[in-house]
Amino acid sequence: ALITAPWSAGAQPPRRGFDVLHYDARVQPDLEARAVRGTVTIRLRAVAETLSSVTFDRGAQAIDEVRVAGVAARVET
Repeated sequence: ALITAPWSAGAQPPRRGFDVLHYDARVQPDLEARAVRGTVTIRLRAVAETLSSVTFDRGAQAIDEVRVAGVAARVET
């Protein structure tokens, strides 16, 4: 798969207030249902002085749960 960035080559990506340090994706395909279930863990570091929220583009994927440092966090969809 090809992943493209919404900025031009050589340009710096826009600042989001955080840097992603690590992704861990674990998926379970269900071929009969033509679906995929899984868990994605994203470790990030705040680079803004204050960071009160993080926004991800989830596309058509459902988000069932969010945890911050092991504690359930609010999800807005």
